Formats: sequence, C-alpha cells, structure tokens
Amino acid sequence: MTLSLKEIAGQDLHAERFQREVVAGCQPVALRGLTADWPVVRAAQQSAGRLKDYLSAFDVGCRVEAFLGNPAICGKYYYAADFKGFNFERRMMKLLDALQMMVESLHRTDTPSIYVGSVPTGDSLPGFAASNPMTLLGQGVSPRIWLGTRSNVSCHHDTFDNLARVIAGRRRFTLFAPQLIGKLYVGPIDHGRGRHQFRPVPTAPDRGFSPS
Repeated sequence: MTLSLKEIAGQDLHAERFQREVVAGCQPVALRGLTADWPVVRAAQQSAGRLKDYLSAFDVGCRVEAFLGNPAICGKYYYAADFKGFNFERRMMKLLDALQMMVESLHRTDTPSIYVGSVPTGDSLPGFAASNPMTLLGQGVSPRIWLGTRSNVSCHHDTFDNLARVIAGRRRFTLFAPQLIGKLYVGPIDHGRGRHQFRPVPTAPDRGFSPS
C-alpha cells in the first residue's frame, strides 16, 4: 500500500513545530525548500564544478572510502551474484580526488560510477556546518555528507533517524513500513556494510530464489 507523503514548506518550519510534527510524529515528511538559502546549495545550482570549488575551501585533505562500480552495474552497489562479496571496488582516496572523479564522470556512460557516503563533515570539511547551519537540530548533532554520481543504494535499515537534505541533483527514497519486514530478505550478515541490508520481494519474484 502506498501512502501520500506529508509536506511542509521549509520557510514555515521552526524548531518547536519540527519537534511536534516531524520528530514526534515519527512518519516521513518532505520539507520543501528548507535549505534553499544555504551557500552550498547556491554553489551547486551554478554547476558541479562550482560545488566542488565550494567544498574544496573546507577540505583538509582527509582520506575517505569510495565505492567504484563498473559502468555495467549502472550505479547499483550491491552483492556479487554469489553473495560472497560485492559488485564494486572499495578504494581509500582523498575526498577532493573523489569529487574530481565525480565531476569528470558527469553525463558519461563509459566511466565507473563513484560514491562516497556518510562522511562526517566535522572531520573532512570543518567549517561546513557553521556556514550551512541547520537550526532545527541541537548543537550536538554533527552533519554527514553523501556525494556521488548517479547511484541506486540497496534497501537497508539505518540505525540513525535521518534529516536528509538535498544540496545538488535529485534523491528518491523508497520506505518500507515496519510491518512489511516479513516481505524482505536480510542480506548475508557476514558481508554487510555496517548496517543490515534487505532485498525486497520483486514484482514478479523467482519463487525458487525468493520463496514467499
């Protein structure tokens, strides 16, 4: 069953209302335009290169783990066919080098996809949070940043509550209600990426591979 998504205009939201209607409600909510005035958003609206330049001003040379995938996987970072590994390469590299690869891969189909996820900005981009403040959250909440070319992240269970802000491009979330856990297949525990991954039952499932 598909439910309609509640939307709140970002300019109409303050901390008390956020706590009452979003946090306490514990339901997905779209907050339109919440960060439209952030400098990083304005930079991204100009071009991908301008976004890279903006982030470069905060960079301190930290190395991050990047996922690189063959063009054949179309950005779908997942398990290998035998579930004994993954269909992508993990590579440690400087954040700016990863960003440069992303910019160079835009609008191309013959280059590897690249994804850098959940990077604490306090470590890799100090000063970013102060320049792009999120006043709805407490002072102790440190933001993380996800960057990449077009990708399709597998269904998974996060251990954190998320306030996801899109600063460039587009993001689509598919959320499963807790009561649908019986329709999902947990991925191999010994090959997880630090969180439980699930495979949703496909529209036309192979009952030999995904029995009901």
